[in-house]
Amino acid sequence: MVRYILKKMVQIHCARGPKRCETCKHYEAKKKIALLDLNPDEIEYATRPIVALDIDGEKVYLTFDVLGYFENEEEAKKYAAEKNIVIEKILID
Repeated sequence: MVRYILKKMVQIHCARGPKRCETCKHYEAKKKIALLDLNPDEIEYATRPIVALDIDGEKVYLTFDVLGYFENEEEAKKYAAEKNIVIEKILID
């Protein structure tokens, strides 16, 4: 199963979203490269963000933690290498 991925996405701030939060509205203007930890080990009994991914031809929905946001792919890969994280999938348009 895929664990760590890079995905181009809007930075997450809060559950209210850009219609009700000025910070979310500001973040919505520019997508960044996010390093995601899919299905984190710690199970929390709270609302969690979910991402839909195509894995081996099947659409799956997974919870995730954001390990960091980066301006470009090279910066994200450098960070991952420093933390000994193996990126298994890159979803950047």
